[in-house]
Amino acid sequence: MSLRMPALDATTVANFFDELGVKIDVCKAQQRKLDMYLASGMNIVRDYICPDENGISDIFKDLLSSRGPHGQGRVFLDIFLEQLGLSSMIVDAESETIREHYTSSGRKIDLLLTFSGKGVGIENKPFAADQAKQVEDYNEYLATKFRQGYVLYYLTPAGTTPSENSISREKRNSLEASNTLRYISYQRDVREWLEACFTQCKADKVRWFLRDLIEFIDERMADDGYQENGV
Repeated sequence: MSLRMPALDATTVANFFDELGVKIDVCKAQQRKLDMYLASGMNIVRDYICPDENGISDIFKDLLSSRGPHGQGRVFLDIFLEQLGLSSMIVDAESETIREHYTSSGRKIDLLLTFSGKGVGIENKPFAADQAKQVEDYNEYLATKFRQGYVLYYLTPAGTTPSENSISREKRNSLEASNTLRYISYQRDVREWLEACFTQCKADKVRWFLRDLIEFIDERMADDGYQENGV
C-alpha cells in the first residue's frame, strides 16, 4: 500500500516560508546579541593566520616545547607522549623540541623531539605529497643518530601510509613490524591531543587559541577536503 503526501496549496507553502523567515530573523538577532560576548563567527587561526604546512609545524613546535610561550611547562608534551604510548620517554633539562632538523643528506625532518639518547621524529604532511625516498631516508638517519631507540611518526589528515615513492613496501612493512614507523592523523590523534591540552590549560589566551586551532583542523582536515598532492 503506497502512502500519499497530502497536497499543499500555494497559500500553505507561502505561510510556511513566511513563518520560517521570521524564526530565522529571530535566531539571527539572538546570535548577534550572543556574539557581543562570544564572537562565534571569528576564528584567529582560520581568518588571520591560515597556516600552511610550515606554519602548523611551527605551532606544534611551540606547543610541544616545555619552554614554549604558552607558559604551561611540559603539560602539553606530557599529554602528547602519554597519548602515543611514549610515557617512558625521560623528559629532562637536555630534552629538546627542534623545528626542521637537518639530516646528514640535507633533508629536513619537520619536528624532532629528543629524550636522553632517544628520538621522536614527526613528518607533517597535511597537504603536500612526499619527495622521492623521503620517509626511507628519515628512518635511516634516525636509526643512525639514536642508537637507544627512535620512532618516526607520519602525520596526515586521516593517518594514511606514505607512498612507495617515499619508501618501498618491503622497507615500510619491516619498520611497521618494529614499531619505528607509525601513523597518526589530524582528524583523530591531533584533535584528541589538542582537546586534552585545552582541558588542562590554565591560560585563557592559550585556551582560545587551542579552540580556534581545533576548529581549523576540523574544517581543513576533513576527508573530503584533503588532497594527496595539495589543496
